[in-house]
Amino acid sequence: MERRFFRVFHRLSAWCCILGACGAVCAQSPASGPINLDRALQEDSPLEPDRATSYYHYSLGKWYEGNGDAAKALSEMRLALETNPTSSGIHYELAFLYARMGDVAEATRYAEEAVKLDAANPDPHWLLANIHLGAHARMRGDRSAPSPSAAPDENLRNAVREFEALEKLTPEDSRVYYSLGGAYFELGEPAKAIAAFEKYQKYAGSDAGYREIARYYEGIGDLDMAAEYLGKGLELQPESAETLMALGSIYLRQGKNKEAAPVFRKLLELSDGNARVMRYLAASLVEANEYEEAVKALEELAAKTRLDRTAQLLLGRSYLELGRLPEAVKTLKEVLAQVPYDMEARFYLGRAYEEGGQYKDASQIYEALVNDRDISEAGGNYALFQQRLGAAWLELGEYDKAIALYEEMAETDPKANFQLLNAYRASKRYDKGLALGKSMVAKNPEDIQLGIAYAWLLSEAGKGKAGAEHLSGLLQSHPENTDLYIYLSEIYREDRRFSDAEKVLLNGEGRVKGAAAVEQLKFQRAAIYERQKEYDRAETLFKEILDASPDDAKVLNYLGYMLADRGVRLDEAIRYIQGALKDNPRNGAYLDSLGWAYFKRNDLTNAEKYLLEASNFVKNDPTIHDHLGDLYFELGQLDKARDYWAESVRISEKNAGAGDRSADDVQKVRRKLNQAEESLRKRKPQK
Repeated sequence: MERRFFRVFHRLSAWCCILGACGAVCAQSPASGPINLDRALQEDSPLEPDRATSYYHYSLGKWYEGNGDAAKALSEMRLALETNPTSSGIHYELAFLYARMGDVAEATRYAEEAVKLDAANPDPHWLLANIHLGAHARMRGDRSAPSPSAAPDENLRNAVREFEALEKLTPEDSRVYYSLGGAYFELGEPAKAIAAFEKYQKYAGSDAGYREIARYYEGIGDLDMAAEYLGKGLELQPESAETLMALGSIYLRQGKNKEAAPVFRKLLELSDGNARVMRYLAASLVEANEYEEAVKALEELAAKTRLDRTAQLLLGRSYLELGRLPEAVKTLKEVLAQVPYDMEARFYLGRAYEEGGQYKDASQIYEALVNDRDISEAGGNYALFQQRLGAAWLELGEYDKAIALYEEMAETDPKANFQLLNAYRASKRYDKGLALGKSMVAKNPEDIQLGIAYAWLLSEAGKGKAGAEHLSGLLQSHPENTDLYIYLSEIYREDRRFSDAEKVLLNGEGRVKGAAAVEQLKFQRAAIYERQKEYDRAETLFKEILDASPDDAKVLNYLGYMLADRGVRLDEAIRYIQGALKDNPRNGAYLDSLGWAYFKRNDLTNAEKYLLEASNFVKNDPTIHDHLGDLYFELGQLDKARDYWAESVRISEKNAGAGDRSADDVQKVRRKLNQAEESLRKRKPQK
């Protein structure tokens, strides 16, 4: 009969049976429908009739459950329990069915009974914990529900009690610690939660516990600790995409953009060029001032998909910072075509116009931003927009507007007096400027930048001696400040007191701290020698700096230009300037130097190429316009020569007194302009 019993179970396929009084093991329901187990076991059954009946109803209940008939499944399970009331497994199944049907009270009752009947079995504990968690989640999500007898946190504490029991039963089950960690955090017990997640990490193969701890620290604003735990996670799983994304985002929030970039690079490799990751990478690169790489990433993204507003804005900003102004303008306009009142896009477009010398267009954008006061103030940018508007008006020579704006700003923010002081200087309203400067210095006698601005104003107002005395006084209390030595030497140079300028710089070289500061003063001293036409002394000093810093672009450019301007050793001059351009390929001043060197070598094709490129990057440099005038005169294009010389004179006159070009230089250009105009008049046919 024993063999017949097993033949019956073979026909039934695999299913769930109760083993003894302690529990149940689930199996598959038969494919063809329920079989009458009572009938199958009637003859010579080795089992007790009540137990066999229980098996039958239990199996039938599982079959109904598998076919989606919960009501019949529940009915059969109750019949199974009647004939086997001490079965933990049947209590477990009833609890599970009631939980699925939403009857929390009955589910809890049966699950608790299952735990009592088989306390060493972890399954009923898991089920009971999940019932409590579900009740807690429903109470938390349905605020309109009537108040239950147990508050939401009580449900959660009941779940925790079950997890703590599971911790004792299955101390190496990582799932228990993960569940405990989440519950403890929700109960406001972070120390216990962190300890639980640390235990999870001891037994788990993933870094999910470290991520949860990091999420907690991020939530309370401790980004350093959040980053530390995410770092631990990456030590465990270096290619965890979720952890890499979280860490990169934390670095962005911390402003640690240089640290964020390599994280997003790695994530980009793992995600096979995911567009979202590429945007994050571009954002970190832009904020880290790595604009070349940002452009590369964004252009690669644009080849795959249409850039959204954020990505386009990042691209426009990158073009702007690289001096690729036409591309910046085009890209930012595309953003505004989608979102016409986008504040960031408008601001950066204004900057692109400003840096391209299109001050009228820039001022219109800044003025509109200032007029949108509610939006600008909400973003905390109102004062910035005012400052840029004032600067644009100064460039346009609209001094009254700029001064009125800065005076208005100064009424609420004394810091605006600094811009007002510069506006008085630019407009040559020296009386007002000196009065304001004197008042400001009296209130802030140790403010070095203010002291420099006031001294420079004194010098431009024809009071160079007073300006020098003011900076000398500041040097008494700040003998290590590099800027003070440089500006004092400039005031002496403007007054042609070259010997005093040299003495100041030599004195500073013995007092400032750091090799970089000493090199700055040596550079200034070499420039003083060059202004006196002591070229050998200047060259010796420049080469001394290059011995210590062979890639110093500023020195390479100055030395190359000095040789080119004199028309000597032109191949050497070109090499120096090309070295300066190596890491600064869009520097307008360096491009002008290279174009001028080619002009002196009579390579007019390259001269035109680099001088025009320089003028694209620097719109208001009188020297570049002067050089272009010379070039086109040499090419026989007299009208172009005249126009460039005229613009050079206009810019110089506008900036007269600002130390841009000496009066002798401006006079030379004016003479060339007069000659060009005279030649053009003679060419005109007589009527």
